[in-house]
Amino acid sequence: IYSNIARQVYPNKVVIRTLDIGGDKMVAGLINTKEENPFLGWRAIRFWLDHKTG
Repeated sequence: IYSNIARQVYPNKVVIRTLDIGGDKMVAGLINTKEENPFLGWRAIRFWLDHKTG
């Protein structure tokens, strides 16, 4: 998806932001794992890399 967006706006730049909620704010149904230190855990880019589709 992101590469398609980048091609469509080229030669302009695009900023893609990932979901990065604080470690103290768990979203029900989004992340089901209990982590020792959620501030260093599986969020934002780590979450996206595990769920990317193309």
